[in-house]
Amino acid sequence: VNDVQTAGGFIDAKEAATLGNSCGRHAMPGVALKVYLGDRSVDSFYGQALELIAEHRRALRSGIEFVQKNGVEEKNSFYFFDAGNVIQDSLVGIIAGMLYGSVIDENKPIIALARNEDGTIKVSGRGTSTLIRRGLNLGLAFKELGNKMEGVEGGGHAIAAGCKVPGESLDEFLKELNTVLSAQLSIKE
Repeated sequence: VNDVQTAGGFIDAKEAATLGNSCGRHAMPGVALKVYLGDRSVDSFYGQALELIAEHRRALRSGIEFVQKNGVEEKNSFYFFDAGNVIQDSLVGIIAGMLYGSVIDENKPIIALARNEDGTIKVSGRGTSTLIRRGLNLGLAFKELGNKMEGVEGGGHAIAAGCKVPGESLDEFLKELNTVLSAQLSIKE
């Protein structure tokens, strides 16, 4: 099934997912819901959704350009970049995953950092199916560090996960993450 039926007709499933993701990432999920329920007027919610999709794509493109310009750093067991407050914390993980093949190789997971206004750091990790077969489990790694380090909260899936780290604990977190991921991937430190 490649199409989704809505009250207003059919839309391609990929278009529906992009629309929902764009609206949700920009804190406007109600716009997507109205479109899914049939509002297909360009002058109404559908028009808003198209604007959010365009904004979402601009933000992703801008984020990738930021990383290409500033580069990524490398530890034994992962790549990482610090977006500061330039890339929205809700987009930094998506951008990290988009870097495979163009900016980084698929031999290590990528960790993306974004600064929050409260002084915490949003950490988003992305991997590949090849890394999962080698033993990578980002969700388990982040959960383990959350149990080990004060103020760290995290978890997620093997291939994509996230956590929140106090700003003053970042260096310790990256060191501990390198140790945990090295063990998962059987990399000698």
